[in-house]
Amino acid sequence: MRPIDLATIHNRIWFALDHGGHRAPGLQAAWNAHGAASYRFEELERIDPDQPLCPRQGAPDRSGQWRTELHAAAL
Repeated sequence: MRPIDLATIHNRIWFALDHGGHRAPGLQAAWNAHGAASYRFEELERIDPDQPLCPRQGAPDRSGQWRTELHAAAL
């Protein structure tokens, strides 16, 4: 399995937002209203590379916990 490159993911998301083409309309609207300076992209948690990466593969779904902790909305 190819390692996840966070810099590439960050670039992809910011590119889509900068060009008005992100798939999450609410995020795109907020980006348009507040601009790039209002957002940050950061690693929240490291997962053991020997563990499954997604719930379908058997990993626990921690997205709800992170959304609650960060007062964030699901995309």
